[in-house]
Amino acid sequence: FLVAQPMFFLQSFSEMPELPFETRIILAFWAYQTRHFLLMALLIGISPMGRPEGFAFLGLAAIALAVHRRWWLLLVLPIPLVLWDLVGWMVYNPTQWGGDHGMGPLFRGEWIPWLKSAWPYAAASMYGHGPGITFFVMLPIIVAPMVFPFLWVGLWKSSPLSTPGSGGQRALWWVCLIAFLGFLSWSSWVDYHLLVDHPELKTAMTPDPRSLTADRLFNMAMVPVPVLMGLSLIWLVGKERRQQVQLLIAAIPVLVLIGHTVLWFKGLQGSFGMARYLIVVAPFWALLSAAGFEWVFTTVRWNHPLPFAGLLALAPLASNAYMRMTDGKDQVPVLCAPYPIAGKIYYTDMQAPFPIYANDLLAINFAKWYRNDPMSVKYPRIAAVPPQIYFSLNIRQKNDKLIKDFLAKSTLKLKTPGTLVAWDSSGTSNSDANMCVSDVELREAGWVYWKYLDESGYVVELFLSPKDVNGNDTPCRKEAFGLVYDPR
Repeated sequence: FLVAQPMFFLQSFSEMPELPFETRIILAFWAYQTRHFLLMALLIGISPMGRPEGFAFLGLAAIALAVHRRWWLLLVLPIPLVLWDLVGWMVYNPTQWGGDHGMGPLFRGEWIPWLKSAWPYAAASMYGHGPGITFFVMLPIIVAPMVFPFLWVGLWKSSPLSTPGSGGQRALWWVCLIAFLGFLSWSSWVDYHLLVDHPELKTAMTPDPRSLTADRLFNMAMVPVPVLMGLSLIWLVGKERRQQVQLLIAAIPVLVLIGHTVLWFKGLQGSFGMARYLIVVAPFWALLSAAGFEWVFTTVRWNHPLPFAGLLALAPLASNAYMRMTDGKDQVPVLCAPYPIAGKIYYTDMQAPFPIYANDLLAINFAKWYRNDPMSVKYPRIAAVPPQIYFSLNIRQKNDKLIKDFLAKSTLKLKTPGTLVAWDSSGTSNSDANMCVSDVELREAGWVYWKYLDESGYVVELFLSPKDVNGNDTPCRKEAFGLVYDPR
């Protein structure tokens, strides 16, 4: 059920950090289950280096160590984080310690604020926000559509609702659960229709009075969450360790789901509402689906569970021949779950093997032109928003042809001679507000707009530094190089 998850399968081809992160988390959970608490503390301690969710797992690990009275390991838990802070400051500030400065700055703690200042995720996300139910609607493409029903069975069997207990506690559980789902759905309905009518609110950086109703409903949906957590902790007391571990298997992914729901709805910490965020706990989704599948087959006494499980897991392959990205107008496969963002219905692209998209073709054509054009002699430095351009030119990010972190507000005014900037609209969207640079800002900073490239509607604008590599002024050139000139 793990390798059959569509998003897990596709992300295994990517360079994103979710899969390495989830590997550390599931190993840490195995260490906890087998009572190797030191190993758990070390694995959780390094997890913030991979994904920001690691800070939440630091809190969960601290609670677990306190419950099991491993007090001395609470001192071990933050050691990797402290070392990251110290080494990062030393690497990025080599002139502020050693030599004439000696080791004084280290002992005075000047390195302590480094991690906070270098943290790339803006408190107010530049990506905007979306309906609170977004991640819940994405769950079928996380666990696989045909396996999805068994996930709910696994959640039910792992929760206190499936075991005999106090009638009052069970009633309170149901009330809180219904209140949470009801207010969350209500809030999402209001927010969705508000974004349809006023799409500018999606990226608004300040609260808008028109969104207060959805915000209040969402806050009411979050009220039952701590109550449910408290009831779960009460239920854990006196239970067998197997039951305790099974509840944790359910609680960890649900808490991640709720956490990302809050970040996306509130527009915090660079959240973009992407399905891949949920695969940081993909092994837990798989374990819950397997638990639900096992209970169903055991209860109804069906035979041959493994072939049937394999058939369900591989069912998404049937949609592969029909899959393509769409905004709701083109044909889409029935096994692909739609999810609403900012007034549009999107479908996750699960086609494999990956095709060559328009941005890939544009980057390939750009690389062919750039290698053979005299422009590469006058402007040998490349600063590109689309990473495909670097791939096509075989340029590494530490290559001397690349200005590191150039397209950022803090370095926008450098205008290093001999630089060609390739900019597209994604340059205004980044989890770090400092890395968001618009074409207007490039013009205002003195960069010379040259041309634009168009490949099936995907547009990249080219800007030149005010001076070429020889120090000569850059002329305002208007002739195109085999592509379209933009009269703007």
